[in-house]
Amino acid sequence: MENSNELKALIYNSLLKEVFDIISEDCRQQIVNTLDEKMANYKELAMNTNMDIEDVRLKYGIYADLKKLI
Repeated sequence: MENSNELKALIYNSLLKEVFDIISEDCRQQIVNTLDEKMANYKELAMNTNMDIEDVRLKYGIYADLKKLI
C-alpha cells in the first residue's frame, strides 16, 4: 500500500510541476497568494483551536510543499 501512495505522490508532483511550467506568472502569483492564505489559516488554527495539531501540521505541510513546486 505504501508503494501505491508513493507512486500516487510522484505522479501528482510531476503533473503539478508540468502545469506550473505552463501557467503564466500572474496565475502562478494568484496560486501562491491562495496557498499563503491557507497556510496562514492553518497557523491560526494551530494556535487557537483544539484541533489535532498533527492534522493541522500535515495539512500546512502539504500546502507548503505545493508552494515549493511553484
